[in-house]
Amino acid sequence: MRKSVIALTLIFVLSVAATAFAAPGFSDVPAKHWAYDAVNQLSKAGIVDGYGDSTFRGDKMISRYEMAVITAKAVEKYSKADAHIKAIIDKLSVEFASELNTLGARVAKLEKDQPKVKVSSETRYQLNVSDPTSGKTTSDNFLRQRIYFSGPVNEKITGNLRLQWVDKALEDIGNDKGFTVDRIYFDVKDTLGMDWVMGRQTFLMGRGLLNNTSSENLDGIKFLTKVGPDLKLSGYYGREKYFDGSTPTEAREIATADLSWKASNKLTVGATYLKDADHPADVWTVNGLAKLNKVWTLAGEYGQNTKVDNNPASYFVQLSNGNLNTVFSGTGGRFVKNEQGSQAWALLYKTVDKDFWYSGSKFKGGTLLTNDQKAFEVVYQNALLKNTLLTVSFADIKVKSTGADSEKKSFARVEFFF
Repeated sequence: MRKSVIALTLIFVLSVAATAFAAPGFSDVPAKHWAYDAVNQLSKAGIVDGYGDSTFRGDKMISRYEMAVITAKAVEKYSKADAHIKAIIDKLSVEFASELNTLGARVAKLEKDQPKVKVSSETRYQLNVSDPTSGKTTSDNFLRQRIYFSGPVNEKITGNLRLQWVDKALEDIGNDKGFTVDRIYFDVKDTLGMDWVMGRQTFLMGRGLLNNTSSENLDGIKFLTKVGPDLKLSGYYGREKYFDGSTPTEAREIATADLSWKASNKLTVGATYLKDADHPADVWTVNGLAKLNKVWTLAGEYGQNTKVDNNPASYFVQLSNGNLNTVFSGTGGRFVKNEQGSQAWALLYKTVDKDFWYSGSKFKGGTLLTNDQKAFEVVYQNALLKNTLLTVSFADIKVKSTGADSEKKSFARVEFFF
């Protein structure tokens, strides 16, 4: 039974499911039916977020068909659930078995009729303020537009393209006119025993410590594979551009390896390695993610550059009550649910020793740190409306070697996703 339901939900890739499949002829689930409490438990566990519009209308009776839609979404995340939640999903699957079968036929027809290329967009407005110890306070505005395209090449390959425009020269593209193709890559599934990503792509390792330059893009190839039930191995090879201020300089050739082990439902640990052929950087890190309870998550990563004398180090520690699994990145990162009023905090401490990174490279994560700096940072996010996100950050930066004040930085931004 479970296998058939899982197969059915693999095609459930559209967020408009509940509204698109609203169908007459299905009776309401009685107000005191046990399924309502079951769905509330799934929602609290983060397994489902209700209808396709990310809400669960607990004050309104819904049809058996709509309940089947929610159950199908829960089955998609069955492998991530604990034993108690799995038992709830099993019970719901039995209760709404006939509706799930009908749903499979309707979803299959809708998927067949959908356009193959998906398009989405993101608009960001941000205000940055810098208050250095010496010198006057400065501020600047930042406006950016991104457009995403994604579509299948065949059953194993998906093509992806991102266009980006900004209103001035910025570190991440070094271009202030028109749209720039800053990502173009192909996802290749289950080939030669691995998954692959080829082209200009996002660069992310471990918990984010090694995303150290102002650019997040890599021209190259990535592989991902499982080497055990709870052990994953991935790696990159390619060239990553970096920027000194707003001027693009030469690319660096890098090779990486990333090992991640899910020790339990509450603890994941890992190790990473980055070798830079063009600069003095052979960096090893260890990292971890611990779920302290149902609300708070603790993440951290520690690394050393063994290519430099005295093995300079860098690390961060981050406490969050949101869905934040890597170090908060000031250039992106949604860690609240897409529900109006959803809000969360993140508290960070991070340091970079002198000579840890070569000139022009920075600690990636929230407020950028250069060598010989440390900082406390607090970040707040609030989903003002559906697809409308407010992020506010404040960081107190000091000189690591002396403890002297260096700078206080803050930003506030609003993002629209459509």
